[in-house]
Amino acid sequence: MRLSKSIFGPLAVGFALLGLVGLGVLVLGFVRRQHTVSSNTSSPSPAVEARSTTVDARQVWTDSTIQINKGDVVTIDATGQVNVAAPGDGADKWVSPEGWGYIPLMQCGTQPCRYVYRTPDSMGCLIGKIDDAKAFKIGRHYEMTAPISGRLFLSVNDAMSSRDGTLLDDSRAAALMFSDNRGSFNAVIRIQESRKSAAYGENSKRNSGPSIAVGLPQNADGSYTLSGTREGWAPLGQGTFTIEVKGSIDFGGFLASPDRSPIMGNQEALVPGVPFGVPVGKISDHGKPFMIGYSHQFQSGDQIAYIAVNDSYYADNKGSYIIYKR
Repeated sequence: MRLSKSIFGPLAVGFALLGLVGLGVLVLGFVRRQHTVSSNTSSPSPAVEARSTTVDARQVWTDSTIQINKGDVVTIDATGQVNVAAPGDGADKWVSPEGWGYIPLMQCGTQPCRYVYRTPDSMGCLIGKIDDAKAFKIGRHYEMTAPISGRLFLSVNDAMSSRDGTLLDDSRAAALMFSDNRGSFNAVIRIQESRKSAAYGENSKRNSGPSIAVGLPQNADGSYTLSGTREGWAPLGQGTFTIEVKGSIDFGGFLASPDRSPIMGNQEALVPGVPFGVPVGKISDHGKPFMIGYSHQFQSGDQIAYIAVNDSYYADNKGSYIIYKR
């Protein structure tokens, strides 16, 4: 019995040591596995960048200042109205970012004009290009996966040639074809980086600056003008801020102030059930619109806040609202 006990004692100690060693290996393996999982989940996820650009109809190309990388998912939403003809011209027509919907056939004397456009889709529509690549139609809404890297430029689709089809360079086109254009579009551009761009930090190549600029003309005193003829929503910015509204809008012979109007908006209005001619706002593209009045505090967080004049037909409006942003 003494012999068996003497053998059992060392065996027990040996098994205990082996158990401790095995437990240590298991713990180390668990820690290593935890470390490995943590490392694999730390790779950067694609970021979304949003910027606002005003596209003046008189400019041949407007530089958005945004650098796009190949593989980025680009979404563009546009509002506003332009007219690519002089007052009284046969093509005198105000259009949305969708343009005319076609290229109209025009007469130059007894012969048809042979104007050349940058895209064949629609005269007056919002178009874009990356660097000097082929132009493409944007319209009210456009999504693409960028086929190349480069700077994003925007414009209104107007003729880039003389009547006989002779192509013009940008400076000649600006003087002969774009100088009598009127109005502007506002484009909100959202870019979701490709995973490759995020992993290699290529977003740092984009131009720095505020994420969302106010999409209205700015006055010398820092205020902004919301014209009665401006169709659709204009971005105001993000975060918490207060706006004050002054001025009035004449819509079809009726006068509206920031907080009242003699006619209630019908189903054709931008915001049905809210008076015609008053300023309205919303937070995010799909937010519920509301009447702003003389003053309103926006708390939009990282969403975009918008403002507009509530109407169904803007071309005959007169007057404007002056917006003070605090």
